[in-house]
Amino acid sequence: MARPTIPAEFSKLPFEQLPFSSQVPVRSWATLQNIKPWPIEYSLVFVVDRQNSQVLLGLKRRGMGVGLYNGFGGKPEPGESMLGCAVRELHEESGLVVNRFDLHYKGILLTSRPDPGTQQEKSLLRIHIYACTSWSGDPETTEEMEPKWINISDLPLEKMWPEARKYVPALMQSILQDRSNTEMLLARVDYEYLTSVQAPTSLPPLLGLSIKFENEDGDDLPMERLSGWWMAFTTARMLSSVTGDSGI
Repeated sequence: MARPTIPAEFSKLPFEQLPFSSQVPVRSWATLQNIKPWPIEYSLVFVVDRQNSQVLLGLKRRGMGVGLYNGFGGKPEPGESMLGCAVRELHEESGLVVNRFDLHYKGILLTSRPDPGTQQEKSLLRIHIYACTSWSGDPETTEEMEPKWINISDLPLEKMWPEARKYVPALMQSILQDRSNTEMLLARVDYEYLTSVQAPTSLPPLLGLSIKFENEDGDDLPMERLSGWWMAFTTARMLSSVTGDSGI
């Protein structure tokens, strides 16, 4: 039986909304309902200076993603909305001051990752993405992050999560050009324990809290590697119909 080339939930999308990047997972797409939800959802904010075509990325100094560049975000506090979480985390990690009207919901990243013990059973992680194009204050280094303005034409992709190398360049262009904030990112990512030969790309595997950098030698053992992805821009209505998320 042929592997489905598109996650079943995304088949609701209009035909004209084709993915800007896609790869069928090695072991096919599982339906979202059959993947155990991760107990926590997260926010992720990308601060973009449209006038200078730059994005503020943070180099993670500790914890998950240490040594990698990313946007700013984290998990909500008890009783906190995802939007409120995004506002608070951006300030705590970058020093920038924003309010809820400075952030625009930009979509969702759905990532399925295998259990380290069984290497089979997976959990689904939901990351809510926001665009920020207005703020006050200047970026400052914090305990968590070292912010840096970076030209969008020169993103440090080799120091970003594997899936970020697939969606961040397109997302940056959307934030620059979509001034009415109508385009929504809908992305599904699948990780599996694979050897480098089995993996569909040469992107580095995950290792501990970060990735395995190229200068770290070792045997070609099964490691958590990017297996498949499906990424497209759609409307807020279609995004909600597929995932039930609004980011509020």
